[in-house]
Amino acid sequence: APLCVWMWREPYLRFCAEEYALDDVSNVFRHLSNNAVAAHSPAHAAQAMGEGNMWRLENFKAFLRSTRAERARGRAEARGGREGGGGGLES
Repeated sequence: APLCVWMWREPYLRFCAEEYALDDVSNVFRHLSNNAVAAHSPAHAAQAMGEGNMWRLENFKAFLRSTRAERARGRAEARGGREGGGGGLES
């Protein structure tokens, strides 16, 4: 069979069906985000993060805006940091 490649115009994030933890590395539902695997997890529907454990780019951007990451960036800029890594030592 020929190779089939799927390309998406918009990036997305795929999450595992169960919360990541190192205490059980054999638990594929914690370590593999493939939807065909995750669909067999008992926690798949109950703990789903978005439709099919997937966030579109806009969902991810909204999450980032709602977290402390945005405030932390603002504090760094207030201390003299600049976009693009232009912050440096003051003399």
